[in-house]
Amino acid sequence: MDLVRFLARGFGEKEDKLTANVPVRGIDRYHTFSQIRLAPETAKYLYEEYTSLKVKYYKGSRPKMEKILFEICGKARKPSKENIFKILQWVAMNIKHAKFVKGDTPGDRALSEEELILSGWGWCNEKARIFVTLAQIAGCPARMCCLFHKDGIHAHMTAEVYVEGKWSFVDPSYGTVVELPDGSWASAKEISLEKTAATCADKAYTVFVKKIFDKFGGKIDPNHWSISDFPHRMLAQIGITNYPIFTIPVDDIILTKNCNAPLMSCRG
Repeated sequence: MDLVRFLARGFGEKEDKLTANVPVRGIDRYHTFSQIRLAPETAKYLYEEYTSLKVKYYKGSRPKMEKILFEICGKARKPSKENIFKILQWVAMNIKHAKFVKGDTPGDRALSEEELILSGWGWCNEKARIFVTLAQIAGCPARMCCLFHKDGIHAHMTAEVYVEGKWSFVDPSYGTVVELPDGSWASAKEISLEKTAATCADKAYTVFVKKIFDKFGGKIDPNHWSISDFPHRMLAQIGITNYPIFTIPVDDIILTKNCNAPLMSCRG
């Protein structure tokens, strides 16, 4: 399908301006400008075709990330909700959100996931990248999910992960998953369109965000979005973009200097 009018545009005048002037560099800038707007015309494509359900990761490509994944999940690194939840909580609780860091917190560091973890903190987009990378190494397809606030001023980066047969929304900044009455995890599309999923999201964010603030201290900035904005205002517009990790053997990269794999797959 022709995606031109949905590629990082069409969210709204304010949202499109926010996207065009985003103060980030490197892969974070790429994610901003490659996101596809979720709309009735793109929903089927985004949820059935856009992201491959086969993760082509070669063991040894990202040794530092593999070591962290082992620390989180142990030997049982199979694709499962249990392991995904462990990864999500690790990112939320071990990578401090920039809002809790004193002093200058530049948003354009353009660091690799390994470097972000070493720094100990990250913005929402950086925390989402760490989660998406770890999830894929664990065998679960995952991608970036940008949320635009209804006010057209604020945005927030989260993720979606394909686990146990469906795409599920997760927020690595706050360790949030949205569990539906049937026990499954809601997708971003469901939360934005379905009343039951939206109600579940309200309850989930109240619990998970409080947990993060209890750990790191501080309070919700009244000039920023708050817990009550989820999901009714924070998921007003959604953009989704892929972030593939290594897709060729690491030895091939080292021996041939081959960086023709998908964008940024030679990082780390």
